[in-house]
Parts: sequence; structure tokens; C-alpha cells
Amino acid sequence: MASIGTTKFVNFGSVEFYKQAIGFKELIRSTFTMRKTSNSKYQSPEMLDFLVDAQILGLSGFEHINDLRYDPGYLKIKGDINEFPEESA
Repeated sequence: MASIGTTKFVNFGSVEFYKQAIGFKELIRSTFTMRKTSNSKYQSPEMLDFLVDAQILGLSGFEHINDLRYDPGYLKIKGDINEFPEESA
């Protein structure tokens, strides 16, 4: 396990900076029409954001996405994650 503040995904800071610069989540919100119920913990833009991150970082299976859930560097870069979605989400 990585120590606090380190990450296995060294290139992710640049990726996240680019996504924020182009307004990635806003683009998803403005073009993606599938809406989940208002009491859903994670809406479609957030779920797609997690899945895109995983794909960019080479994590193709749901079991591998857990690597992001416990990576302190990833969580620090994302900043707005209180909880990472479970596989069932």
C-alpha cells in the first residue's frame, strides 16, 4: 500500500488538470441525459468520471478500480471525493 500522499498513478495529476480545464463533468452533465433518482449517492457524471479515470489509468476491471479507492495520491488530487463508489453502484 502506498504511503500518505504518494500514488501508483504518477501521471494522473496532469490528466485531472486537463479534465478540469475542459470542464469534463460539466460536459457530461450538459450532454448525458440519463438521470438517476435524486436520492442516488452518485449521479451519472460522477460515475462516468470515476470510470474514465480508471480506463485512462489502465484499470479495466471493476475489481481493479478498488486500487483508486485506496490510493491516497489519487484521492488527494480528486479532492471532492468523500467516498468512492462500490462496485455495486
